[in-house]
Amino acid sequence: MDDLSKELIHQFKYYDKTILAPLLVRLAQRSAAEFADADIIAPVPIHRNKLRQRKYNQAALLVKELGKVMDKPCNMELLQRAKETKSQVGLSSVMRRHNVRDAFIVNPKYAGLLVGKIVVLVDDVISTGATAHECARALKDAGAMAVYVLCIARNEINNPQ
Repeated sequence: MDDLSKELIHQFKYYDKTILAPLLVRLAQRSAAEFADADIIAPVPIHRNKLRQRKYNQAALLVKELGKVMDKPCNMELLQRAKETKSQVGLSSVMRRHNVRDAFIVNPKYAGLLVGKIVVLVDDVISTGATAHECARALKDAGAMAVYVLCIARNEINNPQ
């Protein structure tokens, strides 16, 4: 992730610069074109306590914009946080996987809609992929045929333990 991308995402995520959502989606638009066969777009959910603190889910804002670009249905409630987790910032790869293990479930209202479907899962930044992996596992366990993951930026971390 370059310095400009890092600053844009930081402003978007932590400083209420929600107006950046369309720009950030435009940056990812070429990658999104590879997911033309998707049936539905959903964000990585945040826990209700974090939502109350931050006032918005940045991934959900990206999903709304991506749905317009891709002309695909979006479901902001498809996934839910089953438990509150620590922030992943500063955690090693192993700690990140452990932190988010079983943290996500498919909303029971929508579980039947996933059978045989292709889901695009959206998040702002991916580091190790632990969160995306857990979300994809929950979606596939509920019947999704495939899960594509779209992020705005990739942040490599250099602490594999």
